[in-house]
Amino acid sequence: MGKVIKYTDKGISGFEKIFIEDPRRAWTIGIALVLAIVLLVVFWSRLRALFQSVINKGADISALNEHEQETGERPTLSSLTYQALANKIYQACKGFGTDEDAIFNAFGQLNNTADLLKLVTVFGIKDGHDLDWWIRSELNRWEIKRLNAQLSGKGIVYQF
Repeated sequence: MGKVIKYTDKGISGFEKIFIEDPRRAWTIGIALVLAIVLLVVFWSRLRALFQSVINKGADISALNEHEQETGERPTLSSLTYQALANKIYQACKGFGTDEDAIFNAFGQLNNTADLLKLVTVFGIKDGHDLDWWIRSELNRWEIKRLNAQLSGKGIVYQF
């Protein structure tokens, strides 16, 4: 009877043995690994956006509270109004083209810095980005200057 040579005698590990004995298993494992990496990349961006939203919302609320304590200034609009303004700005920004008039109109309804900070908080994170990002990505330099002048005219110290 001949001597039986084990894989370990040849220096082949158990992992390599799987691929040598069954190439279909190797393909299946390879495809599963690629799929797992793709899913991780897709969900990682969503998870990161979710965590960023939670962190930013806490920071925005904290900024609003600090502003109120320092100045005594409070938001002047209803919660529904802030939600409507946030949605109006988001709709004006997303998709093809930007409705600049809608953006200026929405910010024109704010009365003080506390209103703007509350709007930033209510806007939160949309498609992975906060209000500041949406404004800076959708308006050009002159439009941002115009928006900041509009805000400054009302005594709002927040600038984009």
